[in-house]
Amino acid sequence: MQKNENFNIIDELTGLYNRRYLFLRLDEEIKRAKRKDGVFSLFLLDLDYFKMVNDSFGHIRGDEVLKEFGTLLKSALRDSDLAFRYGGDEFVVILPDTEREHAKRVAERIIERVKNYTFSGEPPVNLSVSIGISVFPYDGVTAESIFKVADRRLYEAKRKGRSRAVHISEVLTERSPYISFNELRLIGRDYHIDQIKKFLGLLSEEQGGFLFIKGDRGCGKTRLLREITKIAELTGYRSIYIKAMKHVEGLPFNTVKDILKKIYSVYGPDVFFQIPEAYQLEIYKLLPEIFTYKPEFETKFLTSSPYRLFRAILIIFENIARAGGILMMVDDAHWMDRKSVEFFQYAASNLQSMQIIFIFSYISYKTREIEELLKFVSSLENFLELEVLPLSPKEVESLLWEALREKPPDDFVNWVYDKTGGKPAYTAILVKALIQHNVLVWEGGWRFGDYTT
Repeated sequence: MQKNENFNIIDELTGLYNRRYLFLRLDEEIKRAKRKDGVFSLFLLDLDYFKMVNDSFGHIRGDEVLKEFGTLLKSALRDSDLAFRYGGDEFVVILPDTEREHAKRVAERIIERVKNYTFSGEPPVNLSVSIGISVFPYDGVTAESIFKVADRRLYEAKRKGRSRAVHISEVLTERSPYISFNELRLIGRDYHIDQIKKFLGLLSEEQGGFLFIKGDRGCGKTRLLREITKIAELTGYRSIYIKAMKHVEGLPFNTVKDILKKIYSVYGPDVFFQIPEAYQLEIYKLLPEIFTYKPEFETKFLTSSPYRLFRAILIIFENIARAGGILMMVDDAHWMDRKSVEFFQYAASNLQSMQIIFIFSYISYKTREIEELLKFVSSLENFLELEVLPLSPKEVESLLWEALREKPPDDFVNWVYDKTGGKPAYTAILVKALIQHNVLVWEGGWRFGDYTT
């Protein structure tokens, strides 16, 4: 009998308590705390971007990760704490006799442990976790109210950037609900994601390559780059992202400088001092600000050499790629300067076994620099070019449904499509403007004002 009872309260996959037992145990904890005039805390946890594990590697791999997370979660708790699988990739923890500040420290310990953990199996996966915290009796005295507060704070943790805990709520107005199009499911790009996943497989084979993403303004090229970053980080690869800027397009090596500055901020100064002295000098000439002192170099190296500079940058790239694959992303690459393009041409000729994929996004009408780079690298074996087109009316409807969390009226969908041409970035701007000007108003459901005027 005892065995059957345990089976009924245990989640079969993770070995944690199940949802059925959660609410029974929560009611018991409320009664106990009321009787003793006590306190307890509740966590609602969600694995960030876990859906991408299932989508990228299949549900069997996803189940393996959930099972391992259950073990990891229990290891971060006291024996008296109770951990439950609420459903999917959501979990709940009840911490008896735990005040708010102590609960916050426990949550931060869980977040740090998950962030520094690699889930074993094929492929290895890196994830983060977000946590909403509520405390009895300060945030509610019923199971429903306590859970509702934790759920709202989990949502706040997500919108603040994930991999964090929220234990005190912001003041949110019901008339101005938060909508982040960047956090929504990517609509209409399934083909692109499938192709990109296959291309990223080059890194696991210790190869490099060049990926180009073209599309008109507003079609979602930057959003697609963010999605690529998520996919890469799930498998332990690092991303270096910079945006080429129009107002400095003519400055030599400006794009390369921005990449080196980003590398400096991520990896620190050591990567610049682990290269031979002659190459250090070339980096010093290009970016003296990253050196805390002026190095003394032999006079034979004082004459500038384009070859030495290109080789110096490539050695730095090679060194940081040894710890795992690297994605070098240049957004709005149509603004790249000519000298940076020359460097990427040099890199294309010397990729060999480097685990680096260079990714460039650019507007559909190519600049001369992009034309030259494309022509140079398109003959490479590991080359891929994708085009991002506007969404169809049906896809715009799906995007609006995701953002508003309810089915939008057909007339509204058609109006948005006509105004934006199906471009998701413009759709996001338009919807936010309608909310800001009280044309779209939240009243427990969306009220649509006269959006046609």
